[in-house]
Amino acid sequence: KEASDLHLGARGILRVGVSPLYAARLFAPACLQLLSQRAAAHVKVMINLNDALLAALRQGDLDLSLNAMPATMPDDLQATPLLRDELHVVARRGHPLLARRRFQLADLAAAHWILPGPGVAARQSIEGRFAERGLPPPHVAVEVSTTASQLSAMLLQSDLLSLMGEAMLNSPDGKGLAALQFPGARFVRSIGVVTRRDASSSRANRPLSPVASSAAASGDSRSPVMARSIG
Repeated sequence: KEASDLHLGARGILRVGVSPLYAARLFAPACLQLLSQRAAAHVKVMINLNDALLAALRQGDLDLSLNAMPATMPDDLQATPLLRDELHVVARRGHPLLARRRFQLADLAAAHWILPGPGVAARQSIEGRFAERGLPPPHVAVEVSTTASQLSAMLLQSDLLSLMGEAMLNSPDGKGLAALQFPGARFVRSIGVVTRRDASSSRANRPLSPVASSAAASGDSRSPVMARSIG
């Protein structure tokens, strides 16, 4: 019965957007749990950055999205926080900046970056941090429509900087890279399930608690945000 409540009715189709950073870590176990509990479910997955995911969600092309939450949530969307994730400014090991004993955000003003588009939360985070210190926006040499990990070879072979989540940095994708160790180069963000506020979306999402619960269980159980969302 619950499977028939999914979007598009008896066909049981659930359209999910997922950030590449959380596809394996959060979405995959959640999806497997949902499929084991809803035999009629059919999941369509869109893997993209959060600007594209939220746009698709608002247009009605997705039923929910699992991604980093924007600093300001649009009025027509609502979010269930699951966990906190740290985003770091990263460079290749041996980068001249890593040899400095002390440095500050202003020292990054002359750097060239690999960053996602201006509508992505990670890009907005670093630009906002620069603006707070009265600095011009980072110089974007390469703008990507995916995560920087897909172009890690460019980071390893140059002095380009980028942003990378802590989990990704500690994975094989982060091999040869290091985080810049100063407060201005670290960002804490909330990761969660985002849905539309309209009534039809709420009905469609009634069977989705396994997605949120399993995704939260796959993350850091010490996170107070996650604890509140499942407590």
